[in-house]
Amino acid sequence: MNTDRRGGYTDWGGWMRQQGAVRWGKVAATLWGLWLVSVLFLYLFFFHAAAEPDYISSSSVRPEWTPNADDVQDYRNNNKTLVMYVYFEKNQLYKDNLQFFLDVGVQERDDVDYVIVLQGPCTVRFPKMRNVLVLAKENECLDFGGWRYGLDWIGWRGRGYRYFVFLNSSVRGPYVPLYVPRAIHWTTLFTQLIRESGDGYGDNNGPIKLVGMTINCHLHRPHVQSMLWVTDYEALEYLIDKTDVVTCKKTMNQAINMGEIALSMKLLANGWNIGSMAVATRGWDFRVQRGCNANQDPNWRGAYYGIEPGVHETIFVKANRNVRPREVKVYSHIALQQARQGQFDGVRFAR
Repeated sequence: MNTDRRGGYTDWGGWMRQQGAVRWGKVAATLWGLWLVSVLFLYLFFFHAAAEPDYISSSSVRPEWTPNADDVQDYRNNNKTLVMYVYFEKNQLYKDNLQFFLDVGVQERDDVDYVIVLQGPCTVRFPKMRNVLVLAKENECLDFGGWRYGLDWIGWRGRGYRYFVFLNSSVRGPYVPLYVPRAIHWTTLFTQLIRESGDGYGDNNGPIKLVGMTINCHLHRPHVQSMLWVTDYEALEYLIDKTDVVTCKKTMNQAINMGEIALSMKLLANGWNIGSMAVATRGWDFRVQRGCNANQDPNWRGAYYGIEPGVHETIFVKANRNVRPREVKVYSHIALQQARQGQFDGVRFAR
């Protein structure tokens, strides 16, 4: 049999079979390439979508949050608490702080509502709960402007709230000690310090209308630090109606002097005392006393009588100052693990 020059085949059939195999190979390679491109496109599309800022506009919130003039509640007949959280996604630390708060500090219950004010883009997902409201605004006016925005939006005067908790995303918490019963919400640890007179056990430094994690006595101006502050209806009404403390602050200097420091100074001048979770300032009457903690800001390393406040003492920690980093890391891991396994609150964390 003679050899044909067409690829060495001796007959036309072999040559045709070769050509068919080549064509089908090209088709298969083309289909395989298209499949890979499709998979890559879908991956990039959904990954990009997931990375987009998760804006939630105030126009899309649930109707039950819409202010209603016909549904005015008197705070004196309630013990409800409003938690107002202002969030700015400055970096991964701030994002982790918010996520920790959502996992550990947010529970679906009737006596506590949460309003989270987003100042700019946010990539954190929020729980769908009837007592959680998320608002979005431009990143302006800093924390005090964000808190005021949230208060005005919900119509806070007629909501029946007795207590108000304000915080920002520079803190991490709550870290609730085991000896606190599960039925007690972490906000109660702060609100129970607000009172009209002495506590009946020797602390005659009331009335106390403003409470926080710690008190900064720098420059002989004792003041509750505004990364977390707690007050009641009467004091908040005074601050909003009689002062310009809870208003837009354009600069950090304004936020510190006309916001944080003025917050305490105005209430002290009105005859009300301030307090904190820090044990060292228990019983102090800041209306007449000065010089606590050697006039230092306790939220720096070694600036709280040579140590730093423990996470279970102040319930929250100033996370952006790297205070007690190992303790914060360990207790954060434990709290998140327990929260996500459903060991805190059955309604919130059940899987």
